[in-house]
Amino acid sequence: MNLLVDSNVILDMVQRREPFFRESKKVIAECIRQSHFGFVTAHSLCDIYYILRKDMPAEQRLKLVNMFCQFFTVIPENVSDFSLSRKTQTRRTWKTACNSNAPTG
Repeated sequence: MNLLVDSNVILDMVQRREPFFRESKKVIAECIRQSHFGFVTAHSLCDIYYILRKDMPAEQRLKLVNMFCQFFTVIPENVSDFSLSRKTQTRRTWKTACNSNAPTG
């Protein structure tokens, strides 16, 4: 089974947040054991690194991110990933969302 693991699932496990700690730990462990194929977005890993800055030192956060890179497929994200959104929104809204660096045309 393919599982896209949200940043909140990872944070539930790392921060031992109840009531979801046990379930999140189980899902992540199954992906590490390759019982399931785990996926995580690059943006989620950046968010996790930033959110955990008050809870653990940079070296420990980096080890955590590297572990997910080793055992999970990291899904990259870029502006082209949002092309459908761009087509359905006004050009001005899209430019604002992309800090005025939206492609023209």
